[in-house]
Amino acid sequence: TTENKLGNRFYPHAAIETDSILNIDDDLFMLTGDELEFGYQVWREFPERLVGYPGRVHTWDKRTKLWKYEPEWTNEVSMVLSGAAFHHKYYSHAYTYMMPAAVRQWVDDHMNCEDIAINFLVSSYSRQPPI
Repeated sequence: TTENKLGNRFYPHAAIETDSILNIDDDLFMLTGDELEFGYQVWREFPERLVGYPGRVHTWDKRTKLWKYEPEWTNEVSMVLSGAAFHHKYYSHAYTYMMPAAVRQWVDDHMNCEDIAINFLVSSYSRQPPI
């Protein structure tokens, strides 16, 4: 598409022939070739899951009765950032055509939270957490 939308990173381009798609931010420089190869091999074992770096966690805050997103590194993982993540190309189709329009619109309007949206989408289909 020609519009500058954050959701474009999940657009299911017809030219993509592989089952695996690696989304990677243009400013990401901390991953080595070995780390990328490892991530791809893990994805090959679990193609229904999102596999990426780094991990994040979301928790239910009983006091505020709201979900809380922890942007700091922890030992727990419930989502991965989409700036360096492998996913099956089916999820690009699902994000673009099956994700509720209000979610896609919020992501595009705010240019933020696409990682949260894709994590919830993939986990809702796979019934599995990311790796």
